[in-house]
Amino acid sequence: MRRFVMSAASVAAICTCVNSAAVAGPAELLPAQLAAVQSHRYSVRPDVAFRASLAALQTMGFQDIEANRDAGTISAITDSKAKTILNIFWGFGKKKWTEKAQILVEEYGGGSQVRLSLSMKETKARGIFGTSFTDGQLVTDAPPYQQFFAALDSEVAQRGGAVSQAPAVAELDAAGNVNVGDSIQLVPAKTASGYCIKAPAGYVGTGAANRPAVTSARPLCSY
Repeated sequence: MRRFVMSAASVAAICTCVNSAAVAGPAELLPAQLAAVQSHRYSVRPDVAFRASLAALQTMGFQDIEANRDAGTISAITDSKAKTILNIFWGFGKKKWTEKAQILVEEYGGGSQVRLSLSMKETKARGIFGTSFTDGQLVTDAPPYQQFFAALDSEVAQRGGAVSQAPAVAELDAAGNVNVGDSIQLVPAKTASGYCIKAPAGYVGTGAANRPAVTSARPLCSY
């Protein structure tokens, strides 16, 4: 009978090959694209949007919800099921991801605007080595934001309101320019932000996703 002896390096190499063969996840958004999917504007008052946001979080299974109505802020978390993992160095352990939602509801043009930020934190229990944590990482793909706002749109509709503006994801052209709308582009440049703003004469940015503000880190393009 033949015996096969595998070294730790061999096992690690196999794991690496398996992981690299896995199906790729959702595409990561550029900053301007992410900003576009992180907010919706509604025709209802901020207090109505605030209650709708709480209901949407509960519908999606978020827990430990903390809300400050005066400040217009809400935070909540949701835990995935712990997954048992095996590592050749420290044996069996468990891994779990925690998703955190942070919401800001504010008055906007007679209605309201809801902004959402999502982050993920990993927790690993490694047997004799104890438990380790990772810092929260910003969620930079579109589906989780779209799922939340789909639930929020429904809650607002049940309260007699509607979406007044749901920004679309900014488009990226073949040259790497980010088209944010109204003939305005974020063009790759050697600036602190990595972009300059290409816009029609007399352009004034408002800070909205489709009208980015002009700053020293993201100036108007000089050509």
